[in-house]
Amino acid sequence: EQYDVIYKYECSESIDFFNEDLFNKYNKNNEIFIIIYENKLLGVFTLRDDNFILNDTEYACVKIDYFYVCRKYRTYGLGTLILTDIIWIVKRFRKGTNYILADSLVESCMFYLKKGFDYYKSTKSENSEYNIITMYKKIR
Repeated sequence: EQYDVIYKYECSESIDFFNEDLFNKYNKNNEIFIIIYENKLLGVFTLRDDNFILNDTEYACVKIDYFYVCRKYRTYGLGTLILTDIIWIVKRFRKGTNYILADSLVESCMFYLKKGFDYYKSTKSENSEYNIITMYKKIR
């Protein structure tokens, strides 16, 4: 519930990747997860229940609105492990949910493509600074 909890953990880079404005934005409709190992902040991601339309049919999904792994901990497979855990949890505990959606910056959409996600749509961020690519994956 409080943004300040993130400062309890040692971080290898500036915490600007998940500033208080982002926290307040995502805290309204999302569950926020911070990734911690041995009192070190490794990253953060958000999840929320959502719906999306594919081929004129509406489906329930779990959406990853924000997913960030600190630069120092990239290329070790941490993002893949987290995504695998998210898929496992959705399969196990959300019986009526067959899809996962993920918002991605253009630079990181290859991560999702390599994990079996497909392109869904493109949008601009709220401040029109970034292109957001939304990807989806059928999990059942």
